[in-house]
Amino acid sequence: MKSSNNTTPLRTASIYAVFGFLWILFSDILVEINNSPAATYSHITTQTLKGWLFVFASANLIYFLLRRDMKTLQAQQKQILYQAGLVEDVSDAVISSDMQFHILSWNAAAEHLYGWKASEVLGHRLAEFVQTEYINTPREEILQTAMRQGRWMGQVSQNHKDGRRFFV
Repeated sequence: MKSSNNTTPLRTASIYAVFGFLWILFSDILVEINNSPAATYSHITTQTLKGWLFVFASANLIYFLLRRDMKTLQAQQKQILYQAGLVEDVSDAVISSDMQFHILSWNAAAEHLYGWKASEVLGHRLAEFVQTEYINTPREEILQTAMRQGRWMGQVSQNHKDGRRFFV
């Protein structure tokens, strides 16, 4: 896969260059066929050389821009994989969800704490697997605080897959 990513900019620039060169060549041939060859020869040659130079320069620009973008994308992917590994390795349960509380991620610590495997819960609503009892603060107030501040800290009672209750 790595060699494929590294050759994509070169392949794209090469296809562009070949297409550009062929376009110029065949358009010049068509012009030559429709005009007298002696009168247009020097004009066609000059235009052909200028066209090929433009195609060569722009193909190189495409190559270098794509190569730079591919390197940036690879670095970003490497960073994301590293961060995903960190989340997976922490000893605290880390669960993420969308705004409708559909589970997007469920790390190994969450599997241990709640008893459900990630493959069982991903895509489902959190309430299907985790029933939360709010101890000192109403649920609506907790949600408002979390939406306003981006987090909420407190204690709630939740359940394991086998029904045992525990504090979080």
